[in-house]
Amino acid sequence: MIRTVSRHFTRTAVLLNVGNIIDMKWVETCKPSAVLYVWQGGMEGGSGVADVLAGRVNPCGRLSDTIARSIEDYPSSSCFGDQYRNFYTEDIYVGYRYFETTAKDKVLYPFGFGLSYTHFSMETLEFEEDSDSVSLKIAVANEGEFPGRQVVQVYVNPP
Repeated sequence: MIRTVSRHFTRTAVLLNVGNIIDMKWVETCKPSAVLYVWQGGMEGGSGVADVLAGRVNPCGRLSDTIARSIEDYPSSSCFGDQYRNFYTEDIYVGYRYFETTAKDKVLYPFGFGLSYTHFSMETLEFEEDSDSVSLKIAVANEGEFPGRQVVQVYVNPP
């Protein structure tokens, strides 16, 4: 159905009201214009989603997980769902840790991914480090036509 609708309409948005990540192989074959994980927003979730879709508010959130193309791409999928027992075999390499070290090619939407109705520039104004800490000062500017907020993401790989 998503493939058919996407072929006949120039803009198709698929809303996923789910409690966890699902198999996403259909995205690349059905090609909807947008996929929005609305998770389980509770009593006011529908109002918030309607505001985003109508353009009254800007979607400024970012993914807190990595989403793979297929459910089989997750290392836990082969050991989960047995009628009698489940085995934990993936060790520390779960979620983004697994995908960033072992399976970069299987990522459909990476940790921290998110879109907006506007675009932002970011510039590092200050960077300081000592033996115990790192300090950053970053200027964020909305360069688009719509109001919104930008999430500043900083990744560290300590020695």
